[in-house]
Amino acid sequence: MNKYLWALIETGSTVLFQFLSVIILSRLLSPSDYGMIGMMTIFITIGNIFVDAGMGSALIKKHNADSVDYSTLFWFNLAASLILYIFFYVIAYFLSDFYQISEFATCLRVYSLFIIISALGVVQNTQLNKDLRFKEMAVISVLANIVGLIVAVVMALKGLGYWCLIVQQLVYISLRVLLQFIINRYIPQMVISKSSFLYQIGFGGNILISNIINVIYNNIISSIIPKVGTLTQNGYYTQASKIQHVPITIIQSITDRVLFPVLSKCQTDYELLQKARKSLKAILIISFAFISLCTFLSQYIILVLLGKEWIEATFYLKILFLAGFGTCYQYVVRNIFKSLAKTKLILLTEIAKAVLGVILILLSVSNGIEFMLWGFVISTIVSSLLYIYALKHSCNYLYKYQFKDMFYPVLIQIMSFIFAF
Repeated sequence: MNKYLWALIETGSTVLFQFLSVIILSRLLSPSDYGMIGMMTIFITIGNIFVDAGMGSALIKKHNADSVDYSTLFWFNLAASLILYIFFYVIAYFLSDFYQISEFATCLRVYSLFIIISALGVVQNTQLNKDLRFKEMAVISVLANIVGLIVAVVMALKGLGYWCLIVQQLVYISLRVLLQFIINRYIPQMVISKSSFLYQIGFGGNILISNIINVIYNNIISSIIPKVGTLTQNGYYTQASKIQHVPITIIQSITDRVLFPVLSKCQTDYELLQKARKSLKAILIISFAFISLCTFLSQYIILVLLGKEWIEATFYLKILFLAGFGTCYQYVVRNIFKSLAKTKLILLTEIAKAVLGVILILLSVSNGIEFMLWGFVISTIVSSLLYIYALKHSCNYLYKYQFKDMFYPVLIQIMSFIFAF
């Protein structure tokens, strides 16, 4: 329970500073500044996912991981990050021409440094997670977030616009990686094991592809809006998305960093399923109730956090909160599949989910941004049904038990809607 608490503290501190960043910087920056950052988010996120390639999860799962395994992971991460940076550096010019925003190329080239710096800390982060050292990671997160926010505020006060958001992220990741090196003190060897690489990529390959698909699915809207709308509209969507991601980030972080290592230590599938059922019920009860209330309070959340000049973001926030119900459920199920080493099932489910989602979003583009967002919500709900089906056939989690475990979370969700109304 203590480990869950420290994981919650770390995630909570990150969310807290994200809130502070939103509250403070939204009053110093314009929606178009956030629109610029929103356009680049999909590239940076995909880059980070590709660098790790899901191989860190493979070593968390592996009980006898040694220095050769970690060294192989480190050198792969570093090489992949350098290749990706060069790729983004080259395509930045073409993307700038596509969006017809001249400064986009320079911004993406600088922001992409985040990928290289992040790659240097993947092994340290993996070892700290594997050893369940969440207390140290919580301290690191708090310090890195404090320094990053201070730098961003100073730059915003000097009128540097969206550059303060880019530098904030670079300062945060640099300090985080540095502190992880100081605390964990792992130095990679000059060795790469072919067998270790094949094991890691074999385990993580499916996770890699599924994560990339998931990122494209979740961020495709912020890449389309600047083309069919304006940077200001994309800024509204980007800020609404950040606020919506607060509860989602907490749930994802706890499930990825605590639930997965805990379930991985289970000796039998029966033991794993019993722990997974309890975790699923607890997480859904909390998340469904909170999201329900937030949906109804969207306008007040925008006014309190961002100010009245951002009131148009309310529309985006309400719809995005509705998509959060399915997303929370899917995060828990993905960790169950990972613990069972059934990463191919994650990939297949994510492909089906993304294909459905992208089709619905693209079909609705011509009808405006509102229809596009509703297409996203519908696809998220339908894709959750795919996960229910996959759970039943992959680990004998029968439908009656799934619906039984979801009864109280759904009941609390309905009660929350009634209470909020």
